[in-house]
Amino acid sequence: MFQAFPDMTAAQLAEVGAYDQIEPIGGYREDYRLAQVCLMLHNLMQMQRGDGKWTKASIYDFMPWGPEGGRKGPADKPQTVDEMKAVLIGIARGSKKAEKKS
Repeated sequence: MFQAFPDMTAAQLAEVGAYDQIEPIGGYREDYRLAQVCLMLHNLMQMQRGDGKWTKASIYDFMPWGPEGGRKGPADKPQTVDEMKAVLIGIARGSKKAEKKS
């Protein structure tokens, strides 16, 4: 049988559990990091657009769950092909505008 922590005492395992309560280890942390990167890219694209129409976003807009936990909106409903196409067209238009400005 595989054991993740074969030589760990109960006290050490309790310490890891306590640390995980303070700073989560695993999937939630990875999702949070990726959401931070996505939010940063969103903000950079908003600044690059430069038309003054700033779309406010939260880090939870880029996570598969909301601040209270549990699944939320877009993660539950897959995008249609038309929705995906609209997003890609919007990205392409934004990059063309940015090229003209530079």
